Amino acid sequence: MGYIEFSDPQPQEDNMTRLPLLSCTLAALVMLTACGSVQRHERYAGHVIEANPDMVTHCKLIDTLSSSSGLTGFFAPKGVDNIKQNLLRQADAMGATHVVWNKANVGYDETSLKAMVYRCPTADHP
Repeated sequence: MGYIEFSDPQPQEDNMTRLPLLSCTLAALVMLTACGSVQRHERYAGHVIEANPDMVTHCKLIDTLSSSSGLTGFFAPKGVDNIKQNLLRQADAMGATHVVWNKANVGYDETSLKAMVYRCPTADHP
């Protein structure tokens, strides 16, 4: 006489309930990895000076620069620092000697910053 095996439907149900849990776990892992790998920018090492308005009274305004970052909330200070580094590089490429920062604007979806870019007389170039 032969044996008849009946399969238990339980394992298939377990797989169906594990799939959403596995998907959520994988999504959380991807998000944490993305947050942990925020771009690292090299520090600006040029000659542009971060100044206050009193320091640029005898200087020529070259341009107003602005930029933004997707880093907001708890990460806004890092976003502001990234923006400053990029704007300092841009100012340097324009021949600026000084930059005066406006107050950073930290919004819900972005952090933005404007800078007034100046060329001031120096001992080499009055």
